[in-house]
Amino acid sequence: MNKERKNIGSKVRIKVRDWASIWGVSWILLCAFVSLFAYVIAPDHSPNADQQFPELSLQSPGFNAQFLVTHDSVSSSVGNLSQWLFGKPVKQNWIALSEVQMNQSQPYVITAAYHDTIFQPQGIIRNRTFWLGTDALGRDVLSRVIIGTRISFTIGLVAVIISVITGVFIGAIAGYFRSFIDAMLSWLMNVFWSIPTLLLVLIFAIAMGKGTAVVFVAVGLTMWVDVARIVRGQMLSLREKEFAEAGRALGFTHLRILFVHLLPNTFPSVLVIAASNFASAILVESGLSFLGFGVQPPVPAWGSMIESHKNYLITGMPWLTLLPGICIMLMVLAFTFAGNGLKNRLKGK
Repeated sequence: MNKERKNIGSKVRIKVRDWASIWGVSWILLCAFVSLFAYVIAPDHSPNADQQFPELSLQSPGFNAQFLVTHDSVSSSVGNLSQWLFGKPVKQNWIALSEVQMNQSQPYVITAAYHDTIFQPQGIIRNRTFWLGTDALGRDVLSRVIIGTRISFTIGLVAVIISVITGVFIGAIAGYFRSFIDAMLSWLMNVFWSIPTLLLVLIFAIAMGKGTAVVFVAVGLTMWVDVARIVRGQMLSLREKEFAEAGRALGFTHLRILFVHLLPNTFPSVLVIAASNFASAILVESGLSFLGFGVQPPVPAWGSMIESHKNYLITGMPWLTLLPGICIMLMVLAFTFAGNGLKNRLKGK
């Protein structure tokens, strides 16, 4: 009876664990889709979702506003690919209205900014709903959260690619050749390992300047140590296997044995650590943006959104801070669950 209960309990745990990894992968795919089509999905198609309406600042979720939309005389020609990647420049003037009267013989509208009256308005009256409200500058919070998904996902992806390439190369060289090369590279790993990640990123950011590209490189160059240590440990074992000895006996070059026969055997472990590094990269980038050394305004990074509205957490508008914080938590949790599921699959559990 006890054995049957243990078996039932293990099956339940496996199911819960599998569902967690399935949710993680599903959420990652959803974030990837949102990142890819961010400017198509976001209600505000302007670059960085930076269309500002100061007169409508700090409005609650679900706020509905009316606008007088007039065409701007200056038009810019932007290709479809550029619009998809960087947004569509606003070619119209959006004037927020507080009152619209179109039934009299002389129609008029009253603007929300200075309560000026405009008779016989030349333009189109449009309604617009801010589903998650507006921030302190009157920008659409939903649009900025969506664009922020692309920023965090892209930084995590680029950082993982840089860290994997750097870590795999250094770890493979150190573990295969050993002797002086291993000692020197291991010393380098220990030096990087001893420095806190956020402090190391700050050093890179201060040295190279601020900007999105700098964050990509800085986060990636501070996360390669985990990959390098794992690859080095596996390479020390793989180089003594029979197939490696056979390759050397057949006269294969060290580079062929290393990159063709040995390195592919380390890919499962590298995939697991890459998922973990992806989550860590998102946290590091958010912390860096919160401190002001990450992605610079008006780019809507989740960390900078938290920093900009942290004072509203206790003043009746907590969603301005909680929404980007929840997004960070869910994405990190998704990569953690996905990494754990991948590790269990590779181990055959």
